[in-house]
Amino acid sequence: MINSPQIPNLLMNQPASDIHIKEAESQLNRGLPHAYKTLLEHTNGFSIGGELLLYGTEDMVKRNATWETNHYAKGYVAIGDNGGG
Repeated sequence: MINSPQIPNLLMNQPASDIHIKEAESQLNRGLPHAYKTLLEHTNGFSIGGELLLYGTEDMVKRNATWETNHYAKGYVAIGDNGGG
């Protein structure tokens, strides 16, 4: 899925378990797309040189709660950021 030797400065987390994914979906009150769940099963979030961050399940839930995504962007879920705010 991710050819990690080809990506400089890639830091990958351990894979997410089905339990972590289901907990995140429950806390977000929505299902995650199949492709994203498949990615989480390979790495529960990753960073590329601090410039690109894809959240793991725990950070995704925290960020969406902090940013009130359900209120300000109903129907969407924030899954990462570019490290620049």
